[in-house]
Amino acid sequence: MSKSIKFKNGNYMDTQGIVHQKQLLSDMIESRDGGSNGGLSVKYQLNNTNFNDIASYGSGLFLMFGNCPNNPNGTTLNTVHWGVIQISLGSSYCIQVAFALNNTDNWLSMRRQSNKKWLNWVHVNLS
Repeated sequence: MSKSIKFKNGNYMDTQGIVHQKQLLSDMIESRDGGSNGGLSVKYQLNNTNFNDIASYGSGLFLMFGNCPNNPNGTTLNTVHWGVIQISLGSSYCIQVAFALNNTDNWLSMRRQSNKKWLNWVHVNLS
């Protein structure tokens, strides 16, 4: 049986991480201050934090800066600033969707944690 995660306004993410009836990501980020449409608000701004470790922070929108191991680029040290949308269910199951904030890449990356084990990042070119 297929499961999905429901968002506001009829949007939902299926088990493959595909968002259906999606609002543009830029619109969601632009409204992150919780405007009248109930946009996302930044939960934490984290410096030099391992992407694996933010699972313990719960669901939310995160801004990541500095040396952030296990990032979508797969490098230990980089200068990319990241936006991360994380949806978690307890401490064992989590989905992270990440996007670079300070360059012109048009990539969206996603991975999931199942039973406390992280799967590889999957990258989608939005061009």
